[in-house]
Amino acid sequence: MLNDIKLTEHQQSLLDGTAPTDIDDDTLSTNDNENTVIGTIASANTIGTIVSSPSVSTKSLQVQPLAPAVIKGYKFFNSVTGENILVKGIDYYPRPNHGKLNLNNVDLFTEEYRHIWERDIKVFVDLGINALRLYSVDPDMDHSAFMCALHNAGIYVVVSLASGSASGSCKGSKCAITSDAAPHCYPPTLKVRGEMIIREFSRYDNTLAFSAGNEVNHYTQMHRPQWNAPCLKKFVRDMRAFVHGCSSSEGHNGDTDAHDHGMRKVPIGLIMADTDRDENTMYYNCQGDPNDELENAEWYGINTYVYCNGTATQFNDALGFQELLTSFESYNYSIPSLLTEFGCLSETFPDKHGYEGQRTFRQAEWLDLPQVQDNFAGGMVFEYVSEAANAGGYPFHKFGQANYGIGHFSPELCDDVTVMCKFNPAPSFSNLKRAYSIAHALNVTIEEFEPELHRTGRSECPKDFPPLNSFHWKADWKPSIRCHPRSESAPFMCPSPNGNVGVVTDTKNVFSPGAQSPSSSSPPVTEHFPFSCISLTIVAMLIGLSFLLVTFIPILRNRLDEHRKYDCAATNRKRMGDDETIGLMSSNSSNSSSSVEGAYSSMQLII
Repeated sequence: MLNDIKLTEHQQSLLDGTAPTDIDDDTLSTNDNENTVIGTIASANTIGTIVSSPSVSTKSLQVQPLAPAVIKGYKFFNSVTGENILVKGIDYYPRPNHGKLNLNNVDLFTEEYRHIWERDIKVFVDLGINALRLYSVDPDMDHSAFMCALHNAGIYVVVSLASGSASGSCKGSKCAITSDAAPHCYPPTLKVRGEMIIREFSRYDNTLAFSAGNEVNHYTQMHRPQWNAPCLKKFVRDMRAFVHGCSSSEGHNGDTDAHDHGMRKVPIGLIMADTDRDENTMYYNCQGDPNDELENAEWYGINTYVYCNGTATQFNDALGFQELLTSFESYNYSIPSLLTEFGCLSETFPDKHGYEGQRTFRQAEWLDLPQVQDNFAGGMVFEYVSEAANAGGYPFHKFGQANYGIGHFSPELCDDVTVMCKFNPAPSFSNLKRAYSIAHALNVTIEEFEPELHRTGRSECPKDFPPLNSFHWKADWKPSIRCHPRSESAPFMCPSPNGNVGVVTDTKNVFSPGAQSPSSSSPPVTEHFPFSCISLTIVAMLIGLSFLLVTFIPILRNRLDEHRKYDCAATNRKRMGDDETIGLMSSNSSNSSSSVEGAYSSMQLII
């Protein structure tokens, strides 16, 4: 077992509470120069390993291409290097303090809001994270620039399939699991939305996973979790079926070319609030129908706030976190578990630099321990920035029950439209940066790792949860969307950070769990694309124009020659006094002029 591994001296110091707890904040804060970041950079091939770095310009940021992650047993691995991935992330929603963007569920990750996420990515690099969690995206919008910027920074993304947009066809609850009883809690519009998001984001190598829902167990109208849990599980099953169909030769709805590129199988899971812990955790990993291998989640996320005693500096004294770990050890879980929200607020945490109750993030440090990594594949802190609409009390120096940000935006009325927001790190930012720098992925490769035998099957379904096939689902009458309606459904080619040449990882070198690990001496094969789509379009237009000119210039020249011949003949006959001939030739000359003008008009229309 992994928790039988001999601890290093540093890991033992984490258990004993003797590890250093403070650092100089001046060496960790973001620099005011917008082209500079200070701190640590996690490269794609060293995910889980923090590499110390001096101040570097983001314009010259050098990272290896970020390979897709794959799951083997209850861990994530780099599909090219085979290295274990320890998720060290943050929940990201850059809501400004004021204005029209001061709303929930606005998709701020498109080209329109580049000024927002480009500002924040520099902070992420400084913080040393390797993952973000997004709560809401609009599948009708393009996210390639955002995803490629994160790719170049070595950051994976967990994307939500639900929590409807603030505008558009999914406004309200039509695109999320509702508080109605099963089966009415699963609206068919959610199925379409989920498939659209999968089709959009599965193209990006740094999409780590999809989340089918967030804390639906808080929307049960005071009933037990089985009130609407079957709806979420059915949604997971439908999304897995969509991916399965789009990654095979059959496709969906006659989409027989689905195998031309083959949709990448990004793992689909869900995120629950930490209530009814045992029932929920077991239910989403169980298989109610022995003939249906798609109904269980492929990973499980839990939003848990259990380390709330700021005076507990030793691992064994953090009773809430210890109880959480004991629970998951008893589940013998066969899929990865993530702490998708963590970071309890408490006035017992120390005050620092005028900020009250600054979280120390000890549990982020404890991710370094083998017994923790044996049960959790990592976690994401809640949250990036304190939201003025929820936390109140600008500039958030006072302790508040909703002041979860590791920093805040200024000035007070910034809206990121007319008044740009600036991120101001709180002391908890430095604490989290130090904690994540301590946590490293276990040194085990996908080839070396073998799940423990008692953690290789499905969980036992809890009683009182009805099977999925006991309901009639309206979503079953909603056809799936086409897998590949456009060529962009192929793996997306992100521009290289070193220039305009695109780099795509050779999919032949991407291996699945159980396959032989690639040789460390053989780097991933890349294909180079010297022309952009715009360049190819311009070349095609020039070729077409050349063809038109070559075709019509000889015709036009012949018509002009004929016109000149008729004019000369008419002039000679007029000098000879042949009035009848002059009239005839004048008529011919007029017709020739009309023909020439018609040729010019036709050429203009064609061009």
